[in-house]
Amino acid sequence: MAETVVIVGAAGGTGVKCVEQALEAGYRVKAGRREAVLPDSLKHLQEDSKEDFTGRLEPVVADVRDVDTLRAAFAGAKYVIFAAAASMRRGEKSANDAAAVDRDGIINTARAALDCDVSKVVFVSSACITSPDSGIYRMVGAMYPADIMQMKLAGYEGVLELYREANKPNCTYTFVRPGGLTDNAPVGEPCPKPKPKPNPKPNPNANPNPNPRPPEPPRVHRRRDRR
Repeated sequence: MAETVVIVGAAGGTGVKCVEQALEAGYRVKAGRREAVLPDSLKHLQEDSKEDFTGRLEPVVADVRDVDTLRAAFAGAKYVIFAAAASMRRGEKSANDAAAVDRDGIINTARAALDCDVSKVVFVSSACITSPDSGIYRMVGAMYPADIMQMKLAGYEGVLELYREANKPNCTYTFVRPGGLTDNAPVGEPCPKPKPKPNPKPNPNANPNPNPRPPEPPRVHRRRDRR
């Protein structure tokens, strides 16, 4: 039976890509959002896909502001990907404020995952949240709510504290901090995997003791003349 992964924030740009790739990899996917309805951004998987994902794609309620909905969504899941974010531009009104999503939402997700013994949680965060003097930090702060980077950092620290206190070695997490995500085609080449080094063949003529102990210098006995 396919392992289950829950995508929190499945209706967003990053969440949609996570759902698509998880399905292609053979996982059973719970697409989590505030309503148990497949968003328009994912309906193409049922309409245009060559493969029928209906049996492995399930819309579920996973509201990061409500930890009980997260626990219900995570039940039986082995993996969780947190792809939600307070992505509204400055000046726009939304319930997706940074404190509710990027701080409390991340902490709620971690708490629910620990309660449900989720094996691995991947949190999609942002680069430079610990470097307020960096250009990326200032750029994100200028485009989005001014406190979004501080809230991301507070969420990160809250997750660390929760996992430290829980002391569950089988429950792990990873923070992914991209500098920026686009829908453009990939560029560059992937890093090649290192080739394993072959085991050296034994040399029958090799010295069995490659580091012999150096011989001791000969002892010189001086003879005393008796007078």
